[in-house]
Amino acid sequence: MTEWTEIERTSLDVVDLVSRGSGAEDLAKVDVGLSAVPPYGWVEYFRQPTGVTVPADLHPSLAQDRVSFSAPVSDLEQFVEALDSFISQANRRYVTNDVARLEHQHRVREGRTQEGEDRQTRLEQLQRRAKDL
Repeated sequence: MTEWTEIERTSLDVVDLVSRGSGAEDLAKVDVGLSAVPPYGWVEYFRQPTGVTVPADLHPSLAQDRVSFSAPVSDLEQFVEALDSFISQANRRYVTNDVARLEHQHRVREGRTQEGEDRQTRLEQLQRRAKDL
């Protein structure tokens, strides 16, 4: 089984500045790199965060190892902190709910493989004994 490594934010780039005109604050379009493509369970936790204060306008879009979002220029730091909280809680929930279960399934499969090998060895020994009868 592949060992789990927590997902981390590895880059943050403001890729565009969108003017909303008539006195409204400009929006920063932000692209964030992640350390790896997250597994399915992690993605679900990221998309449905719990225990995180979420700015009403934060709607991150996750695709592979990239997250993108738009933020009012004055709220950029707050939005990045919230995104880091999304990532952190997804890591925590994935470890708590999924990693232990996956490791258990792996151990069970390994045990079955060993049992199968032991059974095959015993069968071969018995077949050799039976030949000599």
